[in-house]
Amino acid sequence: EVVCRLPGADRVGEGGRLVAADLASSVVAATLSMPFNHIFSWSACTPELQGMSYWARANASVQWIVNTYRQQGVKLLARDLVIRINYTAYLFTGYRIVERALVDLSLGIEG
Repeated sequence: EVVCRLPGADRVGEGGRLVAADLASSVVAATLSMPFNHIFSWSACTPELQGMSYWARANASVQWIVNTYRQQGVKLLARDLVIRINYTAYLFTGYRIVERALVDLSLGIEG
């Protein structure tokens, strides 16, 4: 519905609007999940966390991600977001394109 309200959306076919909606939602999901993915990767490689309580692990994780971007700046944050959006959004959008094509194919075979 949001994609249909964009300027020029009336000139794009249903398939194009579906791809645009998939891409936009994947960009949002990639942006929101990026810090959690970074924290997971860091914590998997940080054996010191094993002996900590859950609260101490959460505190250490928040401190790590905040300090990383505070020290390295907005350029690193922007780079990390662009990388995550590039591989996540295009991967999931491509998956949905293939999924829709297979559903259409199976409906054509059945019907």
